[in-house]
Amino acid sequence: MAVTTALTLTACSNSSSLAGSSSAPASTGKAGDKTLIIGSTPYPETQALAQIYGQVLAKNGYTVTYKMNVGQRAVLIPALEKGEVNFTPEYLGSLANFLGNTKALPDAATGKTVLDGELKSKSLTALTPAEATDADALQVTKSFASKYGLASYGDLAKAGSVTLAANQEFSTRPDGLKALKSIYGLKNIKFKAIQDGGGPATVKALTSNTVQVADIYTTSPLIAQNNLVTLKDDKGQFGPQNIVPVLTSSKVSSALTALVDKVSAALTQAELVKIDDQVFTKKIDPAAEATTWITSKGLG
Repeated sequence: MAVTTALTLTACSNSSSLAGSSSAPASTGKAGDKTLIIGSTPYPETQALAQIYGQVLAKNGYTVTYKMNVGQRAVLIPALEKGEVNFTPEYLGSLANFLGNTKALPDAATGKTVLDGELKSKSLTALTPAEATDADALQVTKSFASKYGLASYGDLAKAGSVTLAANQEFSTRPDGLKALKSIYGLKNIKFKAIQDGGGPATVKALTSNTVQVADIYTTSPLIAQNNLVTLKDDKGQFGPQNIVPVLTSSKVSSALTALVDKVSAALTQAELVKIDDQVFTKKIDPAAEATTWITSKGLG
């Protein structure tokens, strides 16, 4: 979907990898140049956030190209390093852990410090995180929780052999299956990859008992709609997951930072839940929802 402003603003076709998206030259410009390629994962929330940041930047003199649905983090972060993408909305704790962090991240301030350290060698920069968070969280059906007396992740040890559904990367992420074993001591978890970011296919597998546990992000309206039970991560497996803009360092300038920080300051938890309700429940196009939200916040 193309977005028209006074500037050129194009959106690439939705694809699962960079190979399938429309071509754009890698960025080698000087610090603060005003062309940006904004990428996202195949997840409506990140698509909407990418559009929100991108549209605000476009309205303020930046030439923005979108590469939506680049892929999961294992594809998207290397694309940032290569300059095939210059900007993406990320999640604080998960990104830090993906990049190699093994420390506990008790809060966003600690997470940001650790993330900054992890990004230095990659010529990437994380700007100020938003208040809004969307964390991985393990969900079970109400009947399954009642049957085994489940309230926290550790309680899953009481449920016998269980299958957990999540994106494929959950099987190798430091804060995924590995953490369930190392932090909670769970040895009874089998894994099933479902590549929809905790969306309808994942929920269907959970409610039909094809799987017994699912990783569904905390802002998803599907949790309430399906009367799911969110288990407590009482040992902090996932850490803080504030929305954090990550950019190719050569693109960062004081002017860009000020604009991005203004958007992030408006992204409260309540606002992110509203955005997700529009793109998940009401199936509003992420680009259209971004435009509506920007206008409502006076950022246009």
